Amino acid sequence: MATPLRPNPFFDALADEHRIWLSTFDPQYLANWEKVLSGNEEAALAEAGVRRLLQGYRVRVKPNEDLRGMERRPDFHCETNGSGFEVEVTHISIEKATEITGLEDDPTVNLAERPPTFEDIHLIRPINRAVF
Repeated sequence: MATPLRPNPFFDALADEHRIWLSTFDPQYLANWEKVLSGNEEAALAEAGVRRLLQGYRVRVKPNEDLRGMERRPDFHCETNGSGFEVEVTHISIEKATEITGLEDDPTVNLAERPPTFEDIHLIRPINRAVF
């Protein structure tokens, strides 16, 4: 199980900011996000972080979830410069990436001293399959 990200000033502020943003829409969006936050904190905070990033680029972002639960949709509907697009946020935990690829998370590895090899890159391919 992943280590909880909160309490942490950065993640606490991100969650509070996302709550305020969601509260300007149908209340069910916030209720659904709080449910994700309690069950998969990393995924919920990743979604909040992507929303913040998009807004930082002056993109208008709206939740895109089907509140009736009848269809799957990307997380956000966005508009900028007169064009619209949708964004799906997918979070892959370090534990899951390690399980899928067999690569260990080793913070002592200095990529400047030992850049990735072809073999390293080849091991990443299973993560691509898992995402798709």
